[in-house]
Amino acid sequence: MSTYVFKDRKGETVKLKYNPNDLQGAVLNIVKAIAPHRTGDLKNRIRIEQNQNGFTLISDIEYMPFTTETWGFNRRWNKTLKNPNEAWWDNAFEIVRQFITQVYGKEIKHVG
Repeated sequence: MSTYVFKDRKGETVKLKYNPNDLQGAVLNIVKAIAPHRTGDLKNRIRIEQNQNGFTLISDIEYMPFTTETWGFNRRWNKTLKNPNEAWWDNAFEIVRQFITQVYGKEIKHVG
């Protein structure tokens, strides 16, 4: 077993124990640790699917893309509120990229 340390959405330190032979499981655990989880539904429905190039992270929850957006003006409160989950998916991706870079010892870059 190995350990990977990272910060979650709230800035709290997370120590992930992982099996180096189960990279996909470790990636899934990192993303789930960072995912918003007021009800737990979003976090519990993130999964990995195998493909010919490796694997894909999938969330089949229809509102998932909205959890990462910047909020606009709210007429009810008469001000613009800050989305506490803004860009969580991008942050999770960056932590996963750094994790995979550390495991393989080569820099992994985001293309796209």
